[in-house]
Amino acid sequence: MRKTKSLPILKTCLSLFVALAMMSASGLFAQASNPRVNNEKPEKGNQAKRIHPHALKLILKGKKKEAIAYLKSTTDKKVNPEQTQMLIDLALDKPNAWKFDAKTWPWERTLADTSLKKDAPSDKFTIAFGGGAGYVPPHERMWDTIGAIDPRALLLLGDNVYIDDPKTPEMQLFHYYRRQSQPEWAKLAKKVPIYAIWDDHDFTTNDGWGGPAIEEPTWKRDVWNVFKDNWDNPYYGGGEKQPGCWFDFWIGKVHFVLIDGRYYRESPKGKTPSMLGSAQIKWLKKTLKEPQPSPCSAQTFQLPRRSSRDPKTHGTGLKANAKRSSSLSPRKRYPGSSSCPPTVTARTRTRSIPESRECIPSTSASPPG
Repeated sequence: MRKTKSLPILKTCLSLFVALAMMSASGLFAQASNPRVNNEKPEKGNQAKRIHPHALKLILKGKKKEAIAYLKSTTDKKVNPEQTQMLIDLALDKPNAWKFDAKTWPWERTLADTSLKKDAPSDKFTIAFGGGAGYVPPHERMWDTIGAIDPRALLLLGDNVYIDDPKTPEMQLFHYYRRQSQPEWAKLAKKVPIYAIWDDHDFTTNDGWGGPAIEEPTWKRDVWNVFKDNWDNPYYGGGEKQPGCWFDFWIGKVHFVLIDGRYYRESPKGKTPSMLGSAQIKWLKKTLKEPQPSPCSAQTFQLPRRSSRDPKTHGTGLKANAKRSSSLSPRKRYPGSSSCPPTVTARTRTRSIPESRECIPSTSASPPG
């Protein structure tokens, strides 16, 4: 019987493959998640906020007749009928239909303006903060509730709109524009400074992450550009050379530091994944070590959490990053500063807003004098 050499060759190839896989595993784990676009079957769970995006997605795919039939079947849902007609006109290729830009958007938009209240008293003030603000017309009254508090500023900490489609700029613009066209939003944005960072639903898709590379995936910079055009933060990460949405600002003697937990976030399946990325960590250390007129600061970022939905993407190595970032902020309390927490997190407990299903936490800040 003749001996064959195929088995030793197979073993050698298999060993080489395993070795290469082990060498590249950490790099693979660090890459961006594969976006799982969620604009399908919006009626499931009464997802009114996804009805118009679902129709728009059909139109962008060329399924215009299907989009029109779908929109006409949703007239009894809690959606904006004028926006429904706008999308029908778009599907019918009417000459005056929206052209996917700000100029042809049919309604007036009100953008955030952080120059408001610059001369307001800063010895004692109230800050409102929250997130998870999916667009549902009956719930847009939450902006009136926040306005009644008349906070010194509003910090929106991510999921400020539910886009879930990082590769489609038209979808991103639609989500921002329809929020900016709401009268309740307009009333608030005209009198209260609004600052914003993103989370998964307004950066990528559910539980997603961007990975360590600046330009990979290619959609990251495009999403960043749309974000910049629709908010009014003091600056956005490290600018063109180091995109991101982190920034800091002051109100009186209180220092606010807001963190980007998505652009450079790595896969939680790695051994030592980063939530912020090396450039942002460097900036954070420098920012918090700079001389300050007051040792009281507010650091705002979104902590990873464990979830029964997908425990692998919540926590799992990223908690160390959160603790590391949080430890950079001073913990000592000073006389007269008990109402100014050194660290304010997005995952804090919230209080319910009267007559609304939404929740928004708020805090009063009294700088140590």
